[in-house]
Amino acid sequence: MGSVTVRHLVERNSAYYFQATPKMRGAGIFSEPLGRDKAKAITRAEYLNAQWAAARLSNPVNTAYPGTIEWLVRDYEKSDWYGVLAHKTKLQADQHLAVVVSALGKVQVAAITRRHCRRLYDVLVRNKSRPYANKSIKWLRRILSYSIEIGLRETNPAMKMGLKGDGRRRTVWTIGEIEAFKSTAISQNRRSWALAVQIAYDTSQRLSDVLAVTWNDFDGEGLSFRQQKTGQDVWTPLSPETHKMLAETERRAIQIITGDIQGKPIKHASFFGRVFRELRAKTDMRQELTFHDLRRTAATEIYSGGGNVEPITGHMPGSNVLKNYIVPNKDAARAAQRARTKGDKKFER
Repeated sequence: MGSVTVRHLVERNSAYYFQATPKMRGAGIFSEPLGRDKAKAITRAEYLNAQWAAARLSNPVNTAYPGTIEWLVRDYEKSDWYGVLAHKTKLQADQHLAVVVSALGKVQVAAITRRHCRRLYDVLVRNKSRPYANKSIKWLRRILSYSIEIGLRETNPAMKMGLKGDGRRRTVWTIGEIEAFKSTAISQNRRSWALAVQIAYDTSQRLSDVLAVTWNDFDGEGLSFRQQKTGQDVWTPLSPETHKMLAETERRAIQIITGDIQGKPIKHASFFGRVFRELRAKTDMRQELTFHDLRRTAATEIYSGGGNVEPITGHMPGSNVLKNYIVPNKDAARAAQRARTKGDKKFER
């Protein structure tokens, strides 16, 4: 049996192996074959030794079975690749990597093929949606790129899969659907969900910003938001309906939107989303509608009325992103013609 200069790395019959001690195995670091390429074996052994050093310093250790997708995800979550992500991006990563682990967690990283990736994609398209499937494959692709970085693979089978999008989403709520959802939420003792929908419809703000808004942000006329995604400050006047609902709302926390039952702020959008979907299922409305579609609904109504959307949504003037939030319709066309003719009545009804 030969040896090399890296600790716990040994050579047998022209192949390399990482030889873990009992204490290392107790910390979740196991022996594994490292192939015949000496340089790659050394890279992998040094990485495992670094894991052991972290364990001895009482840092979190990856206890999933070594070399599996589950193990890779846990390792990725402790890496700088994950650490530099924005908070909202981490939440998306956590959601979709959990899907990946659920489907492929026990499979060895080295054994993942294009067939695994395509099967996962097809299942998610069928059971969820194409955009959801695209995001899950994006995160699978990212962790497989990370596996190349740490020496577990040489290729990424999730690259260049030719995924298709559903095109630009154009779905907007109707007034009847907004009122129906609010009625259902209130009847189910989920008044905060009704208020959140009303605020989003009034202000065109994202769910994260609606959940974060406080009573101190309400000046009696409108609400001030510091958008979490962009850092943009936005103030929006409120409709009489929203004023009425706010006046009827008990101030149980700093945040306006609370979890109803205990009156605590809703810290996780996933909890809000789960209850939202339950209420939607009990309401006579299109089941494909999402909370985020309210942002498009408000922006489209403002645009159709001839108003400037940017001061409400928080986008920069002329932002190309606005194309995702404005659905052209007859009212928008009439408003555009009125502006074009500067008061010429020939286009007005």
